[in-house]
Amino acid sequence: MSTSSPQTFNSGVAARTRTADEILRSAEYLAIYVQQGGRPEDLMKIVDLGRRAELRHQEQTQAQALGGAATETVQTQYQTMRKEYRKVMAVVPAVVKDLREANAPVDVVHGIRQVLLNESERVLLPVAGGSEPDEGKPEEGESDEPKPRRSVRSQSKEAVRAEIQKDMGLLIQLEAVHPALAERKVELQRLKDIHSLAQSLSGHLSTRTARKGAAKGTTRSLRSLVAEQRREWGTIYRLLALAGRADPRIAELLASTRKR
Repeated sequence: MSTSSPQTFNSGVAARTRTADEILRSAEYLAIYVQQGGRPEDLMKIVDLGRRAELRHQEQTQAQALGGAATETVQTQYQTMRKEYRKVMAVVPAVVKDLREANAPVDVVHGIRQVLLNESERVLLPVAGGSEPDEGKPEEGESDEPKPRRSVRSQSKEAVRAEIQKDMGLLIQLEAVHPALAERKVELQRLKDIHSLAQSLSGHLSTRTARKGAAKGTTRSLRSLVAEQRREWGTIYRLLALAGRADPRIAELLASTRKR
């Protein structure tokens, strides 16, 4: 017994299409159906809807096959990028402290602090605590440095990617902070690697979203076609049943549409 959804292309859709087509192709079968009050157009519509549903099903299957591997690769690269970014961002506040203690120029300290500021299109929360900090002065014992950030789950992956690319680009440009970063195991090449990965993913995440939207559209179209064919079949089924009583060969065709 089939477990496929009645709203998707399945053996029932194929059987209704095949039965209507066979009756249409046989002048004898068609004449019997017409004698019961049926019209050829009834069957033509069943066939048309079934073939269109099959085409949508093939498009859906092909898109899933082609997109699956690519999507997995993009997701793996995205997770790698985020993981490396978080490691680097965990070091940045300590580097700011190092620079201040070394009496680094104000513009150098200001430049690296910009990386910690929330300027992205996403809603960001501190890494620790799980909630937005209260505005105003820091509590006793807290640093006045901007907190490292994490993205809220609902935010756009493309926005996260763009923010990572921007932050790494800024750190690469700040040559004066490279020695301090290297002291804490964040070498320039590491920054370049993360930046390159973010750059390579540009467009792929939004394309994936668009592809998902297109797939949903195909699914809706498929379900609509299947549902319409079922309705049309139900409308003429009594006439087909009468034709089946008049000719056991037609009855046998109808029986195949009830098998699951």
